Amino acid sequence: MSALIRWHAEERRDADGTARQVQAAWLVAEVPAAEDQPATTRYLAYLGHHPRVTEELTRECDVLYPELEIDWDAVGASMERPPFPTDTSSDDLAIDWFEIVRGQGLRPDDVDYRIGRSRRRPLRELRMLLADSASVARLERTSGSVFRYLVDFHPEYAYAVIKLRLLLENRDPELERLEADEPADGGSVSRAERLGYWRRIIAEFHDAP
Repeated sequence: MSALIRWHAEERRDADGTARQVQAAWLVAEVPAAEDQPATTRYLAYLGHHPRVTEELTRECDVLYPELEIDWDAVGASMERPPFPTDTSSDDLAIDWFEIVRGQGLRPDDVDYRIGRSRRRPLRELRMLLADSASVARLERTSGSVFRYLVDFHPEYAYAVIKLRLLLENRDPELERLEADEPADGGSVSRAERLGYWRRIIAEFHDAP
């Protein structure tokens, strides 16, 4: 048997009492089926939502689980970020991006800085647009869904949601290609050119959930 990381959602309360969902890591071993026994998952250690490979962890596993061959480099690499659920809808991503990003162990300001290319804060602006349930309901009544509304009336925000998905899904080559082709704000690039680019990318990724 070998060990690997498995992530599970759990609730965490911040210092101000706010509850939020985070992804917590467990070190597990997959026990193969034997005779009449089905395959099972053996939970070895709870590592929390900021897991690290420490000397204490490796020493403890050596003592408690001498039968395991643990590739700590591979385990450490899989701790870097919990997997992002690819079936997350674009509506959910737009509405809950702040909590989703924090649940992935990332800093929302850093992510917004990356998505806006340091020139704008599109995700912060999007959060203000979707500040409450009444605002969300209004957008849904207007266009049928939040993301459809963004496509129709705020394509720059729909484009930001697409970039955020690529970032969270670790689709770096696609994200870097978008960034390389992206028209810069101001200068000789008109609003119409930027709008055309956003709409082309939205059309390219329109099948994204």
